[in-house]
Amino acid sequence: SLLLLQSLASAALAAAMLARQPPAASPRAPRQRQRWRWVVVVGAYYASHWFGLASLPFLSYPVHVTLKSCKAIPVVIGERLLTDRRHAPSKYLGVIAMCVGASAFVVSAMGDASDKTTTARGVGLVGCALVADGLYGGFQTKLVGSCDSEWVLMFTMNAWQAALSLGSALAGGEGPGAG
Repeated sequence: SLLLLQSLASAALAAAMLARQPPAASPRAPRQRQRWRWVVVVGAYYASHWFGLASLPFLSYPVHVTLKSCKAIPVVIGERLLTDRRHAPSKYLGVIAMCVGASAFVVSAMGDASDKTTTARGVGLVGCALVADGLYGGFQTKLVGSCDSEWVLMFTMNAWQAALSLGSALAGGEGPGAG
């Protein structure tokens, strides 16, 4: 599975970077009340990638790239709703401009008779991926301060995503000996 390979590669990179860092003077263990945040972040991170990959057969490449390029929109909204983080008004104006531009592009692409590959199902799947981006983006902002480094966050998220991807691949018959 593509998601499994991406997760393993990212976790390996983070592990290598962690191995190069000097040990923290006093390593911070996740506080009990933050464990549910880790569950939300990892679940939403996995969902974002899963929905994004699931949308590929139902979208033209330009539409997929345009919609996924709008990741800043749900992340800014998620940070606004889930954290104390506030952005400058110019950031919100940029997000609004991105919404208008992406909407116009998608509507025009769906109305093009020559482009049969962009469907409402594909747009819906990318929409789910973007909602998951906003969810994990907001909660990730809260978690990053509780980690010894950003590499801890990257390793933890990708190691758990790899485990979820492996389970999904095995359940879907993609494991060793399948075929």
